[in-house]
Amino acid sequence: MYVFAQGIGVVSAVSNDGINFTEEPGARLSEGGAGQPRIFRLSDGRWRLYTTKTDAIVSFVSDDGLDFVEEPGYRITASEAGLDSLSSPAIIEFAPGQYRMYYSNLAMPGEGPGGKRIGSAISNDLLTWTVEPGFRLGEGAGVLTDSAEHPFPVQATDGSIYLFYGKFTGPGTGQEGLYRAVSKDGLNFTEERFTGLNMGNDPEIVRLPNGEQLVYYGDFKPEVGGMILAAKCSDW
Repeated sequence: MYVFAQGIGVVSAVSNDGINFTEEPGARLSEGGAGQPRIFRLSDGRWRLYTTKTDAIVSFVSDDGLDFVEEPGYRITASEAGLDSLSSPAIIEFAPGQYRMYYSNLAMPGEGPGGKRIGSAISNDLLTWTVEPGFRLGEGAGVLTDSAEHPFPVQATDGSIYLFYGKFTGPGTGQEGLYRAVSKDGLNFTEERFTGLNMGNDPEIVRLPNGEQLVYYGDFKPEVGGMILAAKCSDW
């Protein structure tokens, strides 16, 4: 597991059951260099870590998942995406050799809830990305126009894409927390459902070897700080 720790940077922890994690020594990336990490295993066995630098998505590569080297250039910039910032890049191979990245804009300090949008880009080499027109969720989307942030995609057995995301629209505007939407083509999302996880955000989905599905998500308590929690998921 790779997480951003304030005051440190990107750190990692390992587990053999998906629940109990042991932190690994040191930091994978220093603070200021990157945030909102998402890992992707490459076909040659290396690891690519996609992260954000507020106005761009960048990537780092590693042979062992511990020592990372930044790759030249940007994967996507905020201006290319039509947003003022970028966060939470999450990638799915939706067809052999074809990849789609979902991302959202980022809440800035002092900024209220709402106004977040999820966009997407496609690539056939995981390095050069082309932004797809419009937005998948949020203002400018075809159907689901409420604020949506920090996406993570899962492909169902029928090829449908289920996108998990945080929905925070402000007090009195409805149920806030972790939602998921479904799409037949990965572009047009027409149905959403509340997962039951209040205040859950920054989701990531893992299917364990025993077939169990876990949803990892973030939360915050003033007396604790940021937390990573987990929930079992029996159905997308």
